[in-house]
Amino acid sequence: MIGIANTGSYDDEWCAFDNFKLVGPNGEVALENGDFSTGLDSKREWDNFNSENKEKTPDMQKDGAGGGDYRKCGGSPYKYGQQIELPAGKYRFGMLTFHRYGSTVSPEGKYFNHKSGDEADAYGRVNRTPKDWYVANDYEAQTTYDHAYIFMSQNETCPKDLNWSKDFGELTEGKDVRTRIKDCWEICKGNFDEMPDNNTYGKEATRDYETRNKVINWHDSGNEREAAAAFVNEPEKYYQYVEFELTEPTKVWVGMGKNTNTSDGYWQAWADQTLKVWDENAGAGVSDLVVEDENAPVEYYNLQGIRVANPENGIYIVKQGNKVTKRIIK
Repeated sequence: MIGIANTGSYDDEWCAFDNFKLVGPNGEVALENGDFSTGLDSKREWDNFNSENKEKTPDMQKDGAGGGDYRKCGGSPYKYGQQIELPAGKYRFGMLTFHRYGSTVSPEGKYFNHKSGDEADAYGRVNRTPKDWYVANDYEAQTTYDHAYIFMSQNETCPKDLNWSKDFGELTEGKDVRTRIKDCWEICKGNFDEMPDNNTYGKEATRDYETRNKVINWHDSGNEREAAAAFVNEPEKYYQYVEFELTEPTKVWVGMGKNTNTSDGYWQAWADQTLKVWDENAGAGVSDLVVEDENAPVEYYNLQGIRVANPENGIYIVKQGNKVTKRIIK
């Protein structure tokens, strides 16, 4: 893997690049899209048209500080779908993600407007803070709020409206499936210290050039490194998915989205979208693993290079001693 990256988060950085070339002992090696003539965004693989029929691509942190994941935060409705033809079988499409219902809450319980950074009362379509949602625990019953969903649809075209057809949406009951993306308060069971946070508290502005991994001033887009760190440290905890079964070869759309801007400063971060196939005949254990040092500890990593404590069925990178292999975990 070769590429270019910026790992800093200073607010006075700028990097421009074009016309990538790879030169070896026999001359130049052709690179696909090395001059970026076909663009560098998600539009080549994903359908990004939302419920308003507007194309909204995934966001990254706007202040130039990097991040490590994609996100949508307190703004327009969004939807991202990709079509794939699959043979008959059981599947799981998912990603590392959470959807925070509302804006930032401080450790002291104060609530802040996601645009200005000022302390505020609850606002938006449903006047609740994320903590209010968690205490009420009526996520599934709350129909006045448009939730974020992971979905699978057998529509000919990618659905824009993720409501069910009986509610005038574009998902068909009994054929398509969707899963509500849980709030970080749900996932962390109300433990504030465990939750990734995307904003500072109050409109403080600092310029500490010795420290990289911090929010240097208030902005409504947040600090995506908080979410990225949570995904790396506890991938199993933040993995959310939708499961479905096909009885014959079928073209399906898989993706995620949210129908409306609920105007409450919501934040959804995500990374590592995966489509997994379920093997009914697989047993427990690791197949065909041969190592040089049988006493060395075994470590498992997913295909994104994230260490996995308890691997489920799928393909993993297995490291033991000096030997690294790619194996199927059954």
